[in-house]
Amino acid sequence: MMIALATAPMHAPACSTGNTISFVEKLVLTGLEAQTHSEGSVEAKSNTTDLAPAPMPDMSGVPKGVRPGLAWLYKNDHKPEKDDPYWAMARKQIAPIYDSGSWKNGSPLRLFGGDPKVKKIALTFDDGPAAGYTKRLLEALSSLNVKATFFVVGKMVRKNPDSLKAIVAAGHEIANHSFSHPTLSKLTPDEVLAEYQACTLIIKDTTGKTPRFCRPPGGRHTRDTYRMASSLGLETALWTCDPLDYAMIGQELLLHRLTVGLKPGAVMLLHNGAKDTLLVLRRFVEYARSKGYQFVTMSEMFPPMATKVAVKTNHK
Repeated sequence: MMIALATAPMHAPACSTGNTISFVEKLVLTGLEAQTHSEGSVEAKSNTTDLAPAPMPDMSGVPKGVRPGLAWLYKNDHKPEKDDPYWAMARKQIAPIYDSGSWKNGSPLRLFGGDPKVKKIALTFDDGPAAGYTKRLLEALSSLNVKATFFVVGKMVRKNPDSLKAIVAAGHEIANHSFSHPTLSKLTPDEVLAEYQACTLIIKDTTGKTPRFCRPPGGRHTRDTYRMASSLGLETALWTCDPLDYAMIGQELLLHRLTVGLKPGAVMLLHNGAKDTLLVLRRFVEYARSKGYQFVTMSEMFPPMATKVAVKTNHK
């Protein structure tokens, strides 16, 4: 089992070939790329006409030239929703862990990719559930007979509980992506603990399921955030390929990054509300299967016993 321990402070295009960013990648990241990518087939368009476009983000404080889709790399203004009943309940529950400092004894382990010798791939979708987008995504996954893992945000579950229930009913895995989607590395330990616990509580109340995995919003994390997650019984799961699907990069570049990132044990970071992801999903799944890959959930990629062995042999 491959367990990487290097930190990744923020999202970056992790699916490029080699260690350098191509000319096209540079254009995308600096906001100079022309809108020349295909918008998909007529059939694909007709299947997404009811999806509202993403709202324009606040660009104040963002360097000039950065595309709107990449603005949140420079600012994440989400604050802990401390007035929410789940957040308040969570804070009471984590008080003993915080007050005793026992969270410091948690494991700093985090998972990136699975077995590099087995052609399995895990699709993961962050930031949902999101009503119309989740419905379309579930329909697409069902038509492809693919099971995935959804890293959900607690406050989004509060808005769309039926969507979360639909994800579980379809046989997909649910994971924890915090309650408020803040930058965890900027929070105090008790706030981080409460963020994860509040999300777990609302997931459990809504579906009866207790998540095994968690993922820090934006990939902004420290070793302490891993320890805090571990003290709550959560395993931090990152990714091997982040194609920046939320950054409105266009279908062809997105598909290119996904295919470049395809390898045994790959964990793909995608997003619940990314329209281009819906439009390229079938092409990518069919391509991966033509290469002999099997799509699995995170728990199938990382069986509990294998994770325990990895912790024992790799954790220092």
